[in-house]
Amino acid sequence: MEEVGINLVNIRYYSAASGRSPTGRMISLQVYEAEWEGNPEPRREIAELAWVPISELQRFYPVSDFMEELIRNHAILNRRS
Repeated sequence: MEEVGINLVNIRYYSAASGRSPTGRMISLQVYEAEWEGNPEPRREIAELAWVPISELQRFYPVSDFMEELIRNHAILNRRS
């Protein structure tokens, strides 16, 4: 990922396509989980990087509901060493 200066390894992909937003649009979500090599830093067209803890997912409602469900269903948070 040249835009942030890292190499991704052990990439896993999860998806969900269900529900509707408050405006009636269908929501489709893809979540990627990976380990990385290198030090993440903004480069090229990326101005800023930010980690979003699960406690702040509601900032992204209505997508946050699907993100939290995917994370919990696939035990993504529990795999961290």
